[in-house]
Amino acid sequence: ISLELTSLENEVNRVKTKQVQLGRIAEALSAWPELPKDFSELNFFSRTQKEKNESELKSKKEQGEELQNLLKDLKQGVKAVPKEAKILRELIEDQLRCPVFFLFELIEVTQTEWQSAVEGYLNTRRFDLILAPEYFQRALKLYEQQKRQLNIHGVGLVDTEKTLKTHRTPQKGSLAEVVSSTNDYAQAYADFIMGDIIRCDNELELKTYNRSITPSCMVYQGNAVRQTPFHIFDTWFIGSRGTQRQIEQTQQAIEKCHESFLALAETLKKLGAILKLAEEAQNLWQAVNRLAELEHELRLAQQEKESFLLN
Repeated sequence: ISLELTSLENEVNRVKTKQVQLGRIAEALSAWPELPKDFSELNFFSRTQKEKNESELKSKKEQGEELQNLLKDLKQGVKAVPKEAKILRELIEDQLRCPVFFLFELIEVTQTEWQSAVEGYLNTRRFDLILAPEYFQRALKLYEQQKRQLNIHGVGLVDTEKTLKTHRTPQKGSLAEVVSSTNDYAQAYADFIMGDIIRCDNELELKTYNRSITPSCMVYQGNAVRQTPFHIFDTWFIGSRGTQRQIEQTQQAIEKCHESFLALAETLKKLGAILKLAEEAQNLWQAVNRLAELEHELRLAQQEKESFLLN
């Protein structure tokens, strides 16, 4: 009886020690009030969140690498253009052995305050392809033949011969007046697109003209006014100013991505600590749950010993 009693007393003391440890863990976990209170739920929650965080951390690392590559390209003068435009350009250059340019590569905006308006109004036309007239028909044939196979659509192939022949001087005060180019085809095409849309300092002047635009890219045409979506002109492509703007935006994106990465890494570290505590707590809880049963067994053993001694 004495041996059994001693064994039970030792076991009860061990479990009480674990109970104290469990209390300390519970106190440590109270620093995160959003966590589940049940230890079994906490284990599942922390494990799931840790796996989710690891996935986000991996994605953020990949995003950072992509941004670094983009910045490297930008510093070498290479901008990220829509893949359809890039594919068609490479196809024509490869097959016809002729130089092909995106419109944005050949023009400059002469007044900074109108850069966004030009970018926004041209929109996807910034990526229209300019090439010498003698290549147009063959380039068009290639476009037609390969458009399904290469999934090319939405890319403008400029008829430079017709554009130059029908060129008209832009209206005074038009958006075209703030766009210049040393390439006659590009200049004629820019004049064709923007030669009759008049620049207005504010939205109140817009309805004075049939077609007009503000520096913030509010456009009036067809007797209606509408704001061009901001994302279209937030990223500049045109000229050296466009390159510098994209470099600055990419650098800012890299800094933001790095900050997010560090925050995720710190969260992952915390989640690792929480998971370790949760696993330890669950194991302790299973032992502590037996405390009442052990104490009951201890009382019975003590009573049995007292009865034995009395007899």
